[in-house]
Amino acid sequence: KSQHKVQEQHDLLLEYAKYLSEDREEHTAASDRVREAIKVYPKDPASITMYAHLLWKHHKDLALADKYYRQAIKMNPNYVPALLEYARFQLGKRDLQMADYYFKHTLKKDPSNSEAMLAYAQFMREHRNDKPAALQLYRQAAARTHDDADVHLELAEFLTEEMPEFRELKNGAYVSASALAEEQLVLAVEASPQEPSYFI
Repeated sequence: KSQHKVQEQHDLLLEYAKYLSEDREEHTAASDRVREAIKVYPKDPASITMYAHLLWKHHKDLALADKYYRQAIKMNPNYVPALLEYARFQLGKRDLQMADYYFKHTLKKDPSNSEAMLAYAQFMREHRNDKPAALQLYRQAAARTHDDADVHLELAEFLTEEMPEFRELKNGAYVSASALAEEQLVLAVEASPQEPSYFI
């Protein structure tokens, strides 16, 4: 088989596995397809990362999941989805130090990754209680994801609930946390106009 045909077969199996897992919730069948994909083309970290995810979330085999995550990262140390997934995996195991390391490492490899910024913001908020760091990460994520209403909503909620005393100097005048939160709510509505009003 040509390299192109092999890659195509691998990608089709992986897409089908995603469909089985995410749309049908048939995780055992999905795992079988991912294993087939790995057998067809063992050098793609995407299938190995997905298999690790299934092992962790649905088969609860942490030791084997850890092995596959590390294999994916070893195969391609710059493969950001594996790094971010491994950070979340470590957080799931309550290893905060390792989670912190891999969130930072993910952002080092891809400083503009808004998904990683958001995940790290949530980590800093919930597990480190570092509100200034969380705020900075939330705002960076929101600035890069104009079309994601959930990010704007989460930042608005964070400002309102966690940092109500926060003020920012803009054009010689202080802007309150509630005004900044309102800006984010407007952006959320613009990002998702078909949703019911977020102001209600």
